[in-house]
Amino acid sequence: TILPMFDQGVELFSFEADEIETMAKAEHDRWLEERFIDGWTYTENHKRIDTKVSPYLVPWDMLPESTKESDRTFVRKMPYLLSMAGYMIIRDEMYF
Repeated sequence: TILPMFDQGVELFSFEADEIETMAKAEHDRWLEERFIDGWTYTENHKRIDTKVSPYLVPWDMLPESTKESDRTFVRKMPYLLSMAGYMIIRDEMYF
């Protein structure tokens, strides 16, 4: 759950390894859908913004490990990024 930060001294939330993997895959899927809606297409070559082509427009399982790690890194940074905006993450045991 995301809540307004009520204590600046509170320790930042950390995701579990399985949560990071699940959320990184979900982020890639979200990004993939966003790109397809915007008219991007797959290429085996390098990403080109001007022609809207990318080699990363593939399912998670087909991504290079380095690209997967970029998505994992983004997920790991979410607690910090939210804290900079005045929010915090708490584990809501009701959903687990």
